Amino acid sequence: MGADYNEVTVSGAGSTWTNLSTLNVGQIGSVNHLFVTNGGFVVSSNGSIGTLSGASVNAGVVDGVGSRWLMPGDLTRAAMEVSVC
Repeated sequence: MGADYNEVTVSGAGSTWTNLSTLNVGQIGSVNHLFVTNGGFVVSSNGSIGTLSGASVNAGVVDGVGSRWLMPGDLTRAAMEVSVC
């Protein structure tokens, strides 16, 4: 069973979240969101959004000037019910 209804927001110039491994958003849970906005910066080796069976309605949103999710590896997402904006 996964965790449901979680949200992380990284917002504003100078706001940084560094994760040295894969950053999972709703790997097996539902309604989990990562928002990177208004110049926020997220770093991870890889990214994963709702990839396992049972995951649904998970999202990674990067919006606004200077906002970035930087990963040298892969972004993996589920085939259905996942938003990558």
